[in-house]
Amino acid sequence: MVNKALALIVYLSLPLCLFSQQTASIMDQVLAISVEAGVSNENAEKLWGMEHNTLTISGRSVSIRLEGANIEIYSYLTPFDQNDGNVLLVAHGEIIVQNPETGEKKHYSGMDSITVGFGEKALFFPLGLADPSVRRGLILKIEITVDFYTNLQKKSTKR
Repeated sequence: MVNKALALIVYLSLPLCLFSQQTASIMDQVLAISVEAGVSNENAEKLWGMEHNTLTISGRSVSIRLEGANIEIYSYLTPFDQNDGNVLLVAHGEIIVQNPETGEKKHYSGMDSITVGFGEKALFFPLGLADPSVRRGLILKIEITVDFYTNLQKKSTKR
């Protein structure tokens, strides 16, 4: 009787073990994208900031929207695992700026890609970098980090 009960327990736990292995395999492929956006003036004083964290898989894009009084910024980020410790990050950005006096809108669009190591920061300046010799006003900086979700879990348990 004990052998039959033990066999039943082993039989019932087998699918759970297989499910656990499949879940672990899927979780090893999940990518965590962290985006930190900030606006600063020409003196590097931070005036505004936000963070956005999301999960995706290689080849699947995520979108981020920033909206201000006269500006809308859309970023579409697609990470591709290069299977060598690096990620190819393809970024498509759109900026819509409205002139507050005339109501006229201008649309800017661009696309770029960069290869970075997992956990490294990629910097993006959608409005360009301000030249210190020319007073252009505000600087929008977006920092993007892509890492495996499981790496982030391991780092957080070590703290």
